[in-house]
Amino acid sequence: MREIIIALKARGKTVFLNSHLLSEVEMVCDAVAVIDRGRIVVSGRTADLLFSSELEIEASDVPREALAALGEKHPGLRIAGDKVFLRVGEREEIPSIVSELVAAGARLYGLQMRPATLESLFVEAVGKGADNGNNSAAIHPGDV
Repeated sequence: MREIIIALKARGKTVFLNSHLLSEVEMVCDAVAVIDRGRIVVSGRTADLLFSSELEIEASDVPREALAALGEKHPGLRIAGDKVFLRVGEREEIPSIVSELVAAGARLYGLQMRPATLESLFVEAVGKGADNGNNSAAIHPGDV
């Protein structure tokens, strides 16, 4: 199927693809739209939507106030166990994030950059506040 879509794209044709296989969509589509309950919640050029990356921080003793401050700067911040996940536009943001957490008393054990994927974009757009079975929670400004 992928080869057919790529061949049509090379001929200048537009193809509407409806799929839950987001990694496949990411490989072949120039533009995407995420629909939730009949409404478009995210749309744009695939490259633009995937420009940012997700930073995974393994930490303990992170004060809620520090999480709330990070959530204001990085909407969509999530917590799963001892890990904090947030979107960064460029890697130069990371040192200040680490400094803020350490200054607030957090103990950091690991940092990992994860390139943005359509799956992570989908979860962020559609899964906000939803219990998706992974014990993660979104932090929004004002939650503290």
